[in-house]
Amino acid sequence: MATPLHILVVDDLPEITDYLKQAMESMGHRVDTAGNGIEALNAIESRKRSQDPHHLVIADITMPLLDGLSMIKELRRAKELVDVVLMTGNADMIARVNEDVQRMGCIAVLTKPIDPIHLGQLLDFATNRQARAASFQSAVHARVAAPPAPESATSQHRRVEPVPPDTGEYRPSTTRTGGVAK
Repeated sequence: MATPLHILVVDDLPEITDYLKQAMESMGHRVDTAGNGIEALNAIESRKRSQDPHHLVIADITMPLLDGLSMIKELRRAKELVDVVLMTGNADMIARVNEDVQRMGCIAVLTKPIDPIHLGQLLDFATNRQARAASFQSAVHARVAAPPAPESATSQHRRVEPVPPDTGEYRPSTTRTGGVAK
């Protein structure tokens, strides 16, 4: 497995956070939990200060005190670039919030109960996004730190700029054979 993600699961139902924590830890990821959006924002800030930030936040849309959508707005206002996935027990809600969710850069919306296969695919997707982002940051830092290479007047080669990480959205595989996603 690639580098494990540090994930924050946010839901006001302890049985949901416990289930997701257990499932994702069994896949090798580190998982913290929070009961609402305010606790989540505090946990994200605390982890950021300790130089051990969360890579992914999986949050319920409907929670007391601060719901999932409002939490994302606060994260974006604070310029937190953490990947966010929303989840809901109300499939009809997905259509109502889809435009807002895309505009705020949410990478997916999951419907409860969460299919373990889709969860695994989502975590693979998020892991790959983190790896590309880290690679991009390394390339940018290396380029900034390194002195520019001399270019000859006869050189026909063009300087290649690093490609930023994928900003696409997660799309679960829908083709299944014998209960296993292809």
